[in-house]
Amino acid sequence: MIDLKIDSEKKNLSLKMMLKGESNIVQIDIGEYKIVEDDGKTFLQFKKLHTNREWLNVMIESYLKINRIEVPEKYKKLLAIAL
Repeated sequence: MIDLKIDSEKKNLSLKMMLKGESNIVQIDIGEYKIVEDDGKTFLQFKKLHTNREWLNVMIESYLKINRIEVPEKYKKLLAIAL
């Protein structure tokens, strides 16, 4: 990860990273997030997810049919502090 920006008032995340095989930085924007507890697990739920890579946006639209990502147990406390 190269950069992470969190706007906790607007509930938006923006991160920049170098993915293996990519020659330029990939930007990922997550909009209108919230933290959700469900059946003892923690999830980052969002309304919008967009990147600066067309192929990645197509993959997200085609294969990511859910609008939440499970947060591993070891990051739950950090997430609560950061967001």
